[in-house]
Amino acid sequence: MGYCRKTLEKRVKYLIGLLGIFIVLPILASTVVLAQITSELKPVEVIGHPIEEKLSAELAAYGHEVKVIDGKTLENMGFVDLSDALPVLAPGLFISAKGRGDYASYMMNGNTGVLWLMDGIRLNNRLYGSAYMDTLSVHMIERIEVLYGGEGLFYGTDATSGVINIITKKPTDEPHGKLGLSYGTGPYVATNGWVSDRVGPIKLLFFASYEDWEGYKPFKDKTYQDFGNQERRKREFDRLNFGLKLNADFGDNAEKRFNLHLQRNSGGFDFAYPQFRSALNDREEYIATAKWDHDVTSNYSYFVKIYLHTWWTEYTRLYLDGSYSNNKSIWGYEDWGINFLNSYRFDRGDEILFGLDYQNYWGKDEVLLIKSQHEEAYAIFAQFRPYFAFWPSWKLALGVRYNRSGEEDATIWNISSRMPFFNDRMYLRANIGTSFTLPTAEQLYAIDPDETGNPNLKPEESFALNLGLGFNNEVVSAEISYFYEKIKNQIGYEANYVFQNVEDETIINGYTISGTVRPIKSLALSAAYTWQRSKTEGQIDLRRLPEDFATITLQWNDDLAGVPVGLGIYAKYFGKTYTTFANYPALINAGAREYYSAYWVADVSLYAQITERSRISLYLGNVFDKSYETAATRARRDPQDDSSPYIYYGLLANPFSATLTYSYEF
Repeated sequence: MGYCRKTLEKRVKYLIGLLGIFIVLPILASTVVLAQITSELKPVEVIGHPIEEKLSAELAAYGHEVKVIDGKTLENMGFVDLSDALPVLAPGLFISAKGRGDYASYMMNGNTGVLWLMDGIRLNNRLYGSAYMDTLSVHMIERIEVLYGGEGLFYGTDATSGVINIITKKPTDEPHGKLGLSYGTGPYVATNGWVSDRVGPIKLLFFASYEDWEGYKPFKDKTYQDFGNQERRKREFDRLNFGLKLNADFGDNAEKRFNLHLQRNSGGFDFAYPQFRSALNDREEYIATAKWDHDVTSNYSYFVKIYLHTWWTEYTRLYLDGSYSNNKSIWGYEDWGINFLNSYRFDRGDEILFGLDYQNYWGKDEVLLIKSQHEEAYAIFAQFRPYFAFWPSWKLALGVRYNRSGEEDATIWNISSRMPFFNDRMYLRANIGTSFTLPTAEQLYAIDPDETGNPNLKPEESFALNLGLGFNNEVVSAEISYFYEKIKNQIGYEANYVFQNVEDETIINGYTISGTVRPIKSLALSAAYTWQRSKTEGQIDLRRLPEDFATITLQWNDDLAGVPVGLGIYAKYFGKTYTTFANYPALINAGAREYYSAYWVADVSLYAQITERSRISLYLGNVFDKSYETAATRARRDPQDDSSPYIYYGLLANPFSATLTYSYEF
C-alpha cells in the first residue's frame, strides 16, 4: 500500500494549491463585481449563512422529504454499527447486512440508488457505484441527514433514490472531550474518544476509535458440510478511525469560515465464505476536505469545497486446501473534486443558488479485472426560490443541472414545493424531477473473463416523484408519502456479458406511512410501514428486497431519583423477500417466484447518566435470537473447478448480541 501513501501526499499538495486558487479568485471577483451592489445597499449586519450545512434543512423547507437522526439518539440507544441503527431510525430505509462491519445493500424508495456522504464528501466508489460503509464508526456522529427521492440537482450522480449524509462533530469553543469503552458478546471490544479546544481563532478537534469483533458463523452447519469446510471461520473484523478537524472564523461577524477535515480509516474484514478458508480485505481509506464559506454581503454568499477520497484494499483469499486464490491483490479507487456554490438573496425575498462541480476519479481491480482509467465529470447547476408575498409560508423551488462525463452528458431538472395549512399543522409537499447515474469503472472498463466493459455507455436516467401529506402538533406527528420512479438507459449485460444500455424500462412505486405519538413528555411511540413494487416491462421484479417492511419503536426518557435514564424497544418486520435463484431448498415456491418467509426482529437498549459526566448504556440486539437469512446466493462446490456444480445457500444475520458501553465526558 506504499504507493497509495505517495499518491496521497502528491494529491494533498495539489489540493492545497487548488484551494488557494478557488478561494482567492472568488474573493477578488466578489470584491470587483459586487462593489456596485454593496454601494447601493444599506449597511446590514452580516449573519452566518453556511450554504452546505443548511442545504438539507432548506431542501426540507422546500418540499423534499428529509429525516434527521440526532447523534445523541445513537449514543442513548447504544448502537455500535450503522447497519443496525439506520433501519430503526430512518423510515422507509431498508438495509440488508450480515452482521457488523460487512457489505450491505441499502435501498430507499424501492431502489438501490443511494448516495452516501460524510460531511458532504462522496463515499460512493466509482468502481462499482455503491458505498462500502464497513470502515466507518458510529462514534463522532453529530447527526445523520436522510433525504428521500431524486436528489441529483445538488448532489450529482448516484442520488436517484436518496442521499444519506453523516455529519461529524465540530470542534468546540471551550476545552471539551470524551472517552468511551465497550465490551460485548462475540467478544466485541471497542474504545473511542475525542478532545477539542480553541487556540486563538482556531478550533481543533482530534478523534480516534478502535473496534475488534470476533463475530459469528454466518452460515448454517449444513452449508459448511456441503462445501466440505471443516474450519468454519467466523465473520470478524477490526477497524481503526482517527483524524483531525479544524475550524476558523474570520471577520467582525465571523462572515468568513475555514474548515479542514483529515481522516484515516483502516481495518481487516474476513468475509468467511463457506467455499474458502478465509477471504480477508485489508483496507486503508483517507478522507481529506477543505471548505471555505464567505458571506460577502447580507445578500451574497459563496462556498468552496475541495475534497479527496482514496479507498484501497489488499485482498487475500485462501482455498480450503490452503493454496492462494488471491495474495494481497489490490483493488480500490481515488476520487477528488471541487464544488463551488453561490447564494444570492434578493431584497424582496427571492433566492438563487448556482454553482459548479468537478470530479476526477479512477479505479483499479486485480480481483475482478478492471482497466485503470481516469474519468472526469463536469457540471453546472442552478435553483431559483421565489418569494410569494401573498403566501410567505408557501415554498417553491425550480432547478436544472447539466452534467458531462467523457463524450456523454445528462441534463436534469427538479421542481419542489411545500404548502402549509391550518396554521402550519398540516402540509402538502412534492419533489418532482429527474436524476442520473454515471457508468461505473467496472461497466466502462472491465476486462475480466466473465464480463467486458463498454466505454460508450450512456448514463442511466430516472424520473421520480415523492409526494407527502403530513400533520404535526405537540402530541402527534404523522406523514404518508408516495414515491414513483421510472428508470431508462439501464446498464445491463448483452448475451456475451458485455455491458450495454438496455431498452427495458423499470417502474418503481410504493408508499410509506410513519408517525410518532407523545402521550407524555417522557414517552414516544413511533411506527413506520413501507410497501413497494418494482416492475420491468410490466413484470414484477422485486429481487432481494422485501415487498413490505415496518418498524415500531418505544422510547422512554425520564429522571429516576435524579438520575436521567432511558429505555428503548425496537421491533423490525421484513416481508417476503424474493430471489432470482431457483431450486434453493430454503425458499418457498410461490408460482414463478421464490421468496424468504417474513420475520420479526427485536432490539432493546437502556442507559443511565450515573454522574454528571459519566453514563452507561446496554444494547441488546436480536433479543429473541431469531435465526434468519438476509440473502441467498450460490457458489461452485469447488471454486477451482469451473465444471463443479453450484450449491445454493443463505446468509445468516447477526444472532443475539449484547454490548455494554461506559463513557466519560470532560
